[in-house]
Amino acid sequence: MRSVTAPPPAIPRHSSASPADRSRTAPDESPGDDYPPAGDCRSGGRHHPAGTRRPRLRRRRRGSRQSNHRGVFARARPGVRAVGGAGHVREDARQSRHGELRDRDPRLSIGIITFPGTNCERDVAYAFEALGADTEQVWHRETSLDGIDGVVLPGGFAHGDYLRTGAIARFSPVMAAVEKLAAEGRPVLGICNGFQVLCEAGLLPGGLIANRDLRFICRPVHVRVQSPDSILTRAARPGQVLTIPLNSYEGNYITGGDAVRVMLRYTDAAGTLSDAANPNGSEGAIAAVANTAGNVAGLMPHPERAIEDFMGSTDGRILLESFVASLEAVPA
Repeated sequence: MRSVTAPPPAIPRHSSASPADRSRTAPDESPGDDYPPAGDCRSGGRHHPAGTRRPRLRRRRRGSRQSNHRGVFARARPGVRAVGGAGHVREDARQSRHGELRDRDPRLSIGIITFPGTNCERDVAYAFEALGADTEQVWHRETSLDGIDGVVLPGGFAHGDYLRTGAIARFSPVMAAVEKLAAEGRPVLGICNGFQVLCEAGLLPGGLIANRDLRFICRPVHVRVQSPDSILTRAARPGQVLTIPLNSYEGNYITGGDAVRVMLRYTDAAGTLSDAANPNGSEGAIAAVANTAGNVAGLMPHPERAIEDFMGSTDGRILLESFVASLEAVPA
Protein backbone atom coordinates (compact mmCIF):
# COMPACT_ATOMS: atom_id res chain seq x y z
CA MET A 1 0.00 0.00 0.00
CA ARG A 2 1.42 3.33 -1.09
CA SER A 3 1.70 5.92 1.64
CA VAL A 4 0.63 9.47 0.90
CA THR A 5 2.51 12.31 2.52
CA ALA A 6 0.35 15.27 3.40
CA PRO A 7 1.61 18.63 2.04
CA PRO A 8 3.08 21.00 4.61
CA PRO A 9 0.61 23.49 6.04
CA ALA A 10 0.54 26.85 4.28
CA ILE A 11 2.26 29.66 6.13
CA PRO A 12 0.13 32.81 6.47
CA ARG A 13 1.57 35.74 4.56
CA HIS A 14 1.50 38.08 7.54
CA SER A 15 3.08 35.73 10.03
CA SER A 16 6.45 36.10 11.67
CA ALA A 17 7.93 33.34 9.51
CA SER A 18 11.33 33.90 8.02
CA PRO A 19 11.73 34.85 4.34
CA ALA A 20 13.03 31.36 3.66
CA ASP A 21 9.88 29.79 5.11
CA ARG A 22 7.64 32.18 3.19
CA SER A 23 9.37 31.24 -0.05
CA ARG A 24 8.16 27.69 0.38
CA THR A 25 4.48 28.62 0.10
CA ALA A 26 2.61 26.45 -2.40
CA PRO A 27 2.52 28.14 -5.82
CA ASP A 28 -1.24 27.76 -6.14
CA GLU A 29 -1.91 29.33 -2.76
CA SER A 30 -4.47 32.08 -2.89
CA PRO A 31 -3.18 35.45 -1.69
CA GLY A 32 -6.15 35.71 0.61
CA ASP A 33 -9.07 38.06 0.98
CA ASP A 34 -6.94 40.84 2.40
CA TYR A 35 -5.22 41.50 -0.95
CA PRO A 36 -6.95 43.36 -3.77
CA PRO A 37 -7.61 41.62 -7.07
CA ALA A 38 -4.83 42.00 -9.59
CA GLY A 39 -5.13 45.21 -11.57
CA ASP A 40 -7.55 46.84 -9.13
CA CYS A 41 -5.90 50.17 -8.41
CA ARG A 42 -8.83 51.52 -6.44
CA SER A 43 -7.97 49.65 -3.29
CA GLY A 44 -5.61 50.89 -0.66
CA GLY A 45 -4.65 47.49 0.78
CA ARG A 46 -6.12 45.24 3.39
CA HIS A 47 -7.35 48.12 5.56
CA HIS A 48 -9.13 49.74 2.60
CA PRO A 49 -11.37 47.28 0.73
CA ALA A 50 -11.77 47.50 -3.01
CA GLY A 51 -13.98 50.34 -4.14
CA THR A 52 -12.78 52.78 -1.47
CA ARG A 53 -10.19 55.50 -2.01
CA ARG A 54 -6.95 55.37 -0.07
CA PRO A 55 -6.66 58.44 2.16
CA ARG A 56 -3.80 60.65 1.02
CA LEU A 57 -1.30 62.20 3.35
CA ARG A 58 -1.45 65.96 3.13
CA ARG A 59 1.89 67.60 2.52
CA ARG A 60 2.60 70.00 5.33
CA ARG A 61 2.66 73.50 3.97
CA ARG A 62 5.82 75.43 4.59
CA GLY A 63 5.67 78.42 6.84
CA SER A 64 4.56 81.59 5.17
CA ARG A 65 7.26 83.93 4.02
CA GLN A 66 7.09 87.59 4.74
CA SER A 67 9.40 90.38 3.77
CA ASN A 68 10.08 93.87 4.92
CA HIS A 69 10.47 96.69 2.46
CA ARG A 70 14.21 96.04 2.21
CA GLY A 71 13.60 92.80 0.38
CA VAL A 72 14.82 90.27 2.94
CA PHE A 73 12.61 87.22 3.25
CA ALA A 74 12.18 85.85 6.75
CA ARG A 75 10.45 82.52 7.22
CA ALA A 76 7.80 82.74 9.89
CA ARG A 77 8.18 80.02 12.51
CA PRO A 78 6.20 79.43 15.68
CA GLY A 79 7.62 81.57 18.45
CA VAL A 80 10.00 83.43 16.14
CA ARG A 81 9.29 86.88 14.79
CA ALA A 82 10.97 88.24 11.71
CA VAL A 83 13.13 91.19 12.68
CA GLY A 84 11.74 94.31 11.14
CA GLY A 85 8.77 92.46 9.63
CA ALA A 86 5.07 92.69 10.26
CA GLY A 87 4.17 92.01 13.86
CA HIS A 88 7.52 93.25 15.12
CA VAL A 89 6.00 96.32 16.73
CA ARG A 90 6.89 97.49 20.21
CA GLU A 91 4.65 99.56 22.44
CA ASP A 92 7.02 102.48 22.16
CA ALA A 93 9.56 103.31 19.47
CA ARG A 94 12.20 103.60 22.20
CA GLN A 95 11.34 100.29 23.87
CA SER A 96 13.52 97.24 23.30
CA ARG A 97 12.26 93.66 23.38
CA HIS A 98 13.53 93.54 26.97
CA GLY A 99 11.24 96.39 28.01
CA GLU A 100 13.98 98.98 28.37
CA LEU A 101 13.30 102.58 27.43
CA ARG A 102 15.99 104.80 26.01
CA ASP A 103 15.88 108.50 25.31
CA ARG A 104 16.93 108.31 21.69
CA ASP A 105 15.64 109.46 18.35
CA PRO A 106 13.17 106.77 17.19
CA ARG A 107 13.97 107.64 13.57
CA LEU A 108 17.52 106.27 13.84
CA SER A 109 17.82 102.86 12.21
CA ILE A 110 20.64 100.30 11.92
CA GLY A 111 20.75 98.40 8.65
CA ILE A 112 22.14 94.86 8.92
CA ILE A 113 23.57 93.82 5.55
CA THR A 114 22.86 90.19 4.69
CA PHE A 115 24.73 88.29 1.98
CA PRO A 116 24.14 84.70 0.85
CA GLY A 117 26.01 82.75 3.54
CA THR A 118 25.69 85.36 6.30
CA ASN A 119 24.67 83.59 9.50
CA CYS A 120 24.95 86.13 12.33
CA GLU A 121 22.40 88.73 11.21
CA ARG A 122 19.80 87.65 13.79
CA ASP A 123 22.39 87.61 16.59
CA VAL A 124 23.40 91.17 15.72
CA ALA A 125 19.78 92.33 15.55
CA TYR A 126 19.04 90.75 18.93
CA ALA A 127 22.06 92.44 20.51
CA PHE A 128 21.26 95.92 19.22
CA GLU A 129 17.59 95.63 20.12
CA ALA A 130 18.63 94.57 23.63
CA LEU A 131 20.30 97.98 23.79
CA GLY A 132 17.13 99.72 22.62
CA ALA A 133 18.14 100.28 19.00
CA ASP A 134 15.98 99.75 15.93
CA THR A 135 17.30 97.35 13.27
CA GLU A 136 16.39 96.48 9.72
CA GLN A 137 17.60 93.54 7.64
CA VAL A 138 18.97 94.66 4.27
CA TRP A 139 19.47 92.13 1.47
CA HIS A 140 22.71 92.41 -0.52
CA ARG A 141 20.89 93.17 -3.79
CA GLU A 142 19.53 96.47 -2.50
CA THR A 143 20.97 99.56 -4.16
CA SER A 144 19.74 102.21 -1.73
CA LEU A 145 20.11 102.73 2.01
CA ASP A 146 17.70 105.65 2.25
CA GLY A 147 16.36 105.94 5.78
CA ILE A 148 19.29 103.97 7.25
CA ASP A 149 21.55 105.86 9.66
CA GLY A 150 24.32 103.28 10.04
CA VAL A 151 25.09 99.77 8.84
CA VAL A 152 26.59 96.60 10.27
CA LEU A 153 28.07 93.81 8.16
CA PRO A 154 27.72 90.71 10.37
CA GLY A 155 29.68 87.47 10.47
CA GLY A 156 29.23 84.32 8.43
CA PHE A 157 30.54 83.00 5.13
CA ALA A 158 29.41 85.47 2.47
CA HIS A 159 29.07 83.63 -0.85
CA GLY A 160 30.68 80.60 0.77
CA ASP A 161 34.03 82.42 1.09
CA TYR A 162 34.79 81.35 -2.48
CA LEU A 163 37.85 82.86 -4.19
CA ARG A 164 38.77 84.69 -1.00
CA THR A 165 36.81 85.79 2.06
CA GLY A 166 34.73 88.82 1.11
CA ALA A 167 36.03 88.90 -2.47
CA ILE A 168 32.62 88.25 -4.06
CA ALA A 169 30.53 90.13 -1.49
CA ARG A 170 32.61 93.21 -2.21
CA PHE A 171 30.84 93.45 -5.60
CA SER A 172 27.29 93.10 -4.26
CA PRO A 173 24.98 95.97 -5.34
CA VAL A 174 24.50 97.14 -1.76
CA MET A 175 28.21 97.87 -1.30
CA ALA A 176 28.03 101.02 -3.44
CA ALA A 177 25.39 102.34 -1.02
CA VAL A 178 27.56 101.31 1.95
CA GLU A 179 30.50 103.25 0.49
CA LYS A 180 28.27 106.28 0.01
CA LEU A 181 27.05 106.06 3.61
CA ALA A 182 30.64 105.85 4.85
CA ALA A 183 31.63 108.87 2.74
CA GLU A 184 28.84 110.84 4.43
CA GLY A 185 30.39 110.11 7.82
CA ARG A 186 27.76 107.57 8.87
CA PRO A 187 28.83 104.65 11.12
CA VAL A 188 29.80 101.44 9.30
CA LEU A 189 30.86 98.37 11.30
CA GLY A 190 32.13 95.00 10.07
CA ILE A 191 32.18 92.00 12.41
CA CYS A 192 34.32 88.96 11.50
CA ASN A 193 33.27 88.18 7.90
CA GLY A 194 31.93 91.73 7.66
CA PHE A 195 35.42 92.97 8.59
CA GLN A 196 36.84 90.90 5.73
CA VAL A 197 34.30 92.39 3.30
CA LEU A 198 35.18 95.96 4.33
CA CYS A 199 38.87 95.26 3.77
CA GLU A 200 38.17 93.78 0.33
CA ALA A 201 36.04 96.83 -0.53
CA GLY A 202 38.87 99.18 0.40
CA LEU A 203 36.88 100.82 3.19
CA LEU A 204 39.45 99.57 5.70
CA PRO A 205 43.20 99.03 5.23
CA GLY A 206 44.96 95.68 5.24
CA GLY A 207 43.44 92.24 4.84
CA LEU A 208 42.82 88.93 6.58
CA ILE A 209 44.37 85.54 5.86
CA ALA A 210 44.26 82.05 7.39
CA ASN A 211 45.05 81.71 11.08
CA ARG A 212 48.66 81.02 11.98
CA ASP A 213 47.94 77.43 13.06
CA LEU A 214 45.52 76.80 10.16
CA ARG A 215 42.77 75.95 12.61
CA PHE A 216 39.31 77.35 13.22
CA ILE A 217 39.25 79.25 16.51
CA CYS A 218 36.10 79.24 18.64
CA ARG A 219 36.71 80.55 22.16
CA PRO A 220 36.69 83.74 24.23
CA VAL A 221 39.74 85.98 23.88
CA HIS A 222 40.98 89.10 25.66
CA VAL A 223 41.35 92.36 23.77
CA ARG A 224 42.77 95.66 25.01
CA VAL A 225 41.31 99.00 23.97
CA GLN A 226 43.97 101.08 22.22
CA SER A 227 41.96 104.18 21.40
CA PRO A 228 38.45 105.50 22.11
CA ASP A 229 38.40 107.50 18.87
CA SER A 230 36.09 105.34 16.75
CA ILE A 231 32.49 104.21 16.44
CA LEU A 232 33.59 100.93 18.05
CA THR A 233 35.40 102.18 21.15
CA ARG A 234 34.03 105.61 22.10
CA ALA A 235 32.30 104.15 25.19
CA ALA A 236 35.46 102.32 26.32
CA ARG A 237 38.52 103.44 28.26
CA PRO A 238 42.04 103.24 26.81
CA GLY A 239 43.75 100.20 28.30
CA GLN A 240 40.46 98.53 29.23
CA VAL A 241 40.56 94.74 28.73
CA LEU A 242 37.45 93.09 27.31
CA THR A 243 36.53 89.42 26.96
CA ILE A 244 34.87 88.70 23.59
CA PRO A 245 34.30 85.39 21.72
CA LEU A 246 36.37 84.74 18.60
CA ASN A 247 35.00 82.47 15.83
CA SER A 248 37.06 82.42 12.66
CA TYR A 249 39.47 80.54 10.44
CA GLU A 250 40.77 83.51 8.44
CA GLY A 251 41.22 86.09 11.16
CA ASN A 252 44.96 86.67 10.80
CA TYR A 253 45.16 90.42 10.10
CA ILE A 254 47.96 91.83 7.96
CA THR A 255 48.54 95.51 7.26
CA GLY A 256 50.11 95.03 3.85
CA GLY A 257 52.25 98.06 4.56
CA ASP A 258 49.22 100.33 4.98
CA ALA A 259 48.98 102.88 7.77
CA VAL A 260 46.55 101.45 10.30
CA ARG A 261 44.60 102.95 13.20
CA VAL A 262 44.43 100.14 15.74
CA MET A 263 41.40 100.05 18.03
CA LEU A 264 41.85 96.69 19.78
CA ARG A 265 44.79 94.31 20.32
CA TYR A 266 44.82 90.71 21.53
CA THR A 267 46.33 90.40 25.03
CA ASP A 268 46.12 88.20 28.08
CA ALA A 269 43.65 88.86 30.91
CA ALA A 270 46.04 91.41 32.44
CA GLY A 271 46.30 93.36 29.19
CA THR A 272 49.84 92.19 28.40
CA LEU A 273 50.88 91.61 24.80
CA SER A 274 52.51 88.25 24.08
CA ASP A 275 52.77 85.73 21.29
CA ALA A 276 50.80 83.23 23.38
CA ALA A 277 47.96 85.74 23.78
CA ASN A 278 47.75 86.32 20.02
CA PRO A 279 45.28 83.59 18.96
CA ASN A 280 45.58 83.83 15.18
CA GLY A 281 48.98 85.38 14.56
CA SER A 282 47.66 88.80 13.54
CA GLU A 283 50.34 91.36 12.77
CA GLY A 284 50.89 93.46 15.88
CA ALA A 285 48.20 91.37 17.63
CA ILE A 286 45.61 93.57 15.89
CA ALA A 287 42.00 92.62 16.62
CA ALA A 288 40.20 95.74 15.33
CA VAL A 289 40.99 98.74 13.14
CA ALA A 290 39.27 101.92 11.99
CA ASN A 291 39.62 104.30 9.06
CA THR A 292 41.17 107.74 9.43
CA ALA A 293 37.84 109.41 10.20
CA GLY A 294 36.92 106.73 12.75
CA ASN A 295 33.43 106.16 11.31
CA VAL A 296 34.30 102.83 9.66
CA ALA A 297 35.60 100.04 11.88
CA GLY A 298 36.07 96.29 11.75
CA LEU A 299 36.91 93.61 14.29
CA MET A 300 37.29 89.83 14.27
CA PRO A 301 35.75 88.96 17.69
CA HIS A 302 31.94 88.87 18.00
CA PRO A 303 30.66 91.50 20.48
CA GLU A 304 27.04 90.45 19.84
CA ARG A 305 27.85 87.16 21.59
CA ALA A 306 28.90 88.89 24.80
CA ILE A 307 25.97 91.04 25.85
CA GLU A 308 24.25 89.04 28.61
CA ASP A 309 25.46 87.18 31.69
CA PHE A 310 24.47 83.74 30.42
CA MET A 311 26.87 84.25 27.49
CA GLY A 312 29.82 84.36 29.87
CA SER A 313 30.62 88.05 29.33
CA THR A 314 28.81 91.34 28.85
CA ASP A 315 31.84 93.22 27.54
CA GLY A 316 30.41 93.24 24.03
CA ARG A 317 27.82 95.76 25.17
CA ILE A 318 30.54 98.40 25.52
CA LEU A 319 31.46 98.10 21.84
CA LEU A 320 27.89 97.97 20.56
CA GLU A 321 26.83 100.87 22.80
CA SER A 322 29.68 102.82 21.20
CA PHE A 323 28.11 102.20 17.80
CA VAL A 324 24.64 103.29 18.98
CA ALA A 325 26.10 106.45 20.54
CA SER A 326 27.87 107.18 17.24
CA LEU A 327 24.53 107.06 15.42
CA GLU A 328 23.13 109.74 17.69
CA ALA A 329 26.24 111.90 17.31
CA VAL A 330 26.02 112.15 13.51
CA PRO A 331 24.39 115.46 12.43
CA ALA A 332 21.05 115.02 10.66
